[in-house]
Amino acid sequence: MSAGKSTVGRRLARRLGWRFVDFDDAIETRTGLTVPEIFATDGEVAFRQLEEEVARELLRETEVVLASGGGWAAAPERLRGVPAGTATVWLDVGPEEA
Repeated sequence: MSAGKSTVGRRLARRLGWRFVDFDDAIETRTGLTVPEIFATDGEVAFRQLEEEVARELLRETEVVLASGGGWAAAPERLRGVPAGTATVWLDVGPEEA
């Protein structure tokens, strides 16, 4: 959170001439709810399920820069499901910098 995923992702996508998608934005578009509303009404388990569904769909696309939440990438086995040849970037930012 607040590491700069969206900022860096948008800049990278623009430089590559690709599309940029933030997982949270995709979830909000799909559900019509904000992430905090999903957590409040349905809980974290439901949010993580939506996040996984969106990720599976987006990871099939090409020429797209994706910004996942840190919770998605940190879950066991998630990064192993990323297609071969996909570049992944982990932003490691301390609290002061964030």
